[in-house]
Amino acid sequence: MSENNKKAKETGIIQVRSPKADREVEFEKTFGDTLQESSELYGEDVVHSIFCAQAVIKCQAKVRQVMDKGGSNEEAIAAGQGFTPGVITRTKIALDPIEQLASQLASGEISKDDLREKLEARLAQLGAATDLSE
Repeated sequence: MSENNKKAKETGIIQVRSPKADREVEFEKTFGDTLQESSELYGEDVVHSIFCAQAVIKCQAKVRQVMDKGGSNEEAIAAGQGFTPGVITRTKIALDPIEQLASQLASGEISKDDLREKLEARLAQLGAATDLSE
């Protein structure tokens, strides 16, 4: 929960800043202190709808995190299926260095010459043969 969200919950004061308009306002507003109060104020359907919308966004973020770290589709799907709202988990994906280099080469992020130089430099550090010329 962001600092502004915590403050709004504790004090009932909501702050809004518009960089575009270069203005800031603050006002009092309550959404209820409990699930029951929120449901009484806005209805169970609204409260549940907001919960589901936020849960989907956070679940998507969890799956995206796995995909961005190089996880397989199966690992990404498993992360989504295992997602529990409100539970913080750390995702550890073992990145295959060969797969990572192949992706960088295929995407044009690195060239064959760059890849060769990196490999030769690493081999030299290890005291191995360093000539990878074709």
